[in-house]
Amino acid sequence: MTVMVAQGNACIKAVNGQECEVIPFTGADHEGEISSYGVGYMLSNEQGGSLWGLAAPQLLIQSWRAMKLLEYVFRIDDSTLCACWYAANRNVHECERQLVYELAQECSALGPGTFDEIRSQILDSVPSTDELDRMLTVVRDKNIEVSAQELTELVESGALPAHPIIDELVRREEQKRGDYEARETFLSAAMPSEQSLGDLFAELGITNMLDGIPFGGYGLDWGHIDLARIDYYVKQASTGRYGEGHQFQLRHTTERAETVSDSVAPGVTMFQTSFGKIEEPWIVALNGIKYTFLSAAYSAGSIMVKTRVERPNIEPIEGVYSVLALRVLIGEVQRSRRRRLWFLAWLNPS
Repeated sequence: MTVMVAQGNACIKAVNGQECEVIPFTGADHEGEISSYGVGYMLSNEQGGSLWGLAAPQLLIQSWRAMKLLEYVFRIDDSTLCACWYAANRNVHECERQLVYELAQECSALGPGTFDEIRSQILDSVPSTDELDRMLTVVRDKNIEVSAQELTELVESGALPAHPIIDELVRREEQKRGDYEARETFLSAAMPSEQSLGDLFAELGITNMLDGIPFGGYGLDWGHIDLARIDYYVKQASTGRYGEGHQFQLRHTTERAETVSDSVAPGVTMFQTSFGKIEEPWIVALNGIKYTFLSAAYSAGSIMVKTRVERPNIEPIEGVYSVLALRVLIGEVQRSRRRRLWFLAWLNPS
C-alpha cells in the first residue's frame, strides 16, 4: 500500500486527457526497506492515482521538490512524474535532459522563462521545519530507507536543520555498509578445493554454468558465469537475511555462448546469442550411473548439492550430498577416467 510522506496543494489538471482535481504527493509504493520512493498524485475522490519512483537512490528532498514542481504542471501523462523528478535535480544527466525540456515546453503557458524561474525557486527550497519533522517521522516509522547522504549534505550546507532522525538514518546507513562489506568478505572467501563445487565441476568437465534460472534478457538479467564464481553464487543465494533456506538452481548450456550482431536499420543493431540447450549439469560414470546436479546450498561450512542418481533398471533417487561426499561417490569414476586416459596416451604416444 502506498505510503504518502508529504502532500502538496490540490490542483486541477488534465490526467490522460480528462480534467480532474489531483493532490500531488511524495512517498513510497509500500512500507519497508525494499520499496520505490518518488513523486506521485492521487485523485481527490481517492479513486485513482499514480506513483513514479526509484528503488535507489531514495531521495527525500529531491522527491519533495518534484512534488512542488508537479503543482505547476497543467497535464499529467506517462512521463510527467518521471520528468518532474529529474527536473528536481540541479544537475540533470544528459540522458534525462529531453524529458526536462519537454516538461518545460508543456509549462510554456506559464509565460516565457517562467518555468525556469519556478524550477530555480523550488531547487532552492526545502520543507519547513514542521513538515520536515513529519516527513522524517513517517519514513522512520514506516522503515523506508531514504538516502542519509542527501540529507547530510543539506544539513552541512545549512539548507536543512540538524535533526535526530537524520542522525539515526546516518548510523543505520553506516551499519548497513559495514554489514555489506562483512558479507562480501564472507561470500568471496575461497572454499577449500576439496569442498569447492566449482573445483569439482572443473574436474568433471562441466562447463558453461549459468547464474541461476534463465529469466528475462540474456546478458542483462542472466548469463554465463566463471566456474570459479559458483561457490560465491551458492553462498549468496542460500545465506543471509533473504537467502536462508533457499537453493541455488544449477543450470548450464550444452554449448559455449556465441553472440553475433547484425545491423537491421540505420542506427539499430540486433544481437543474437546461441548456446545450445539449457539443462541441469550431469555426468555418467563408467559403470553407467548418471549423476544430475539439481541445486546447491551453503550450510555449516559446506556446500550441499541436491543430486539425482540414476542406476540402470532402477528408479532414480534424489539425495543431498556435501561436495566431499560427492567426491567419494564419483571418486572411482575420476580414477577410472584418469587410468583410461593414461592407457590411451600410452598406446598412442604421438
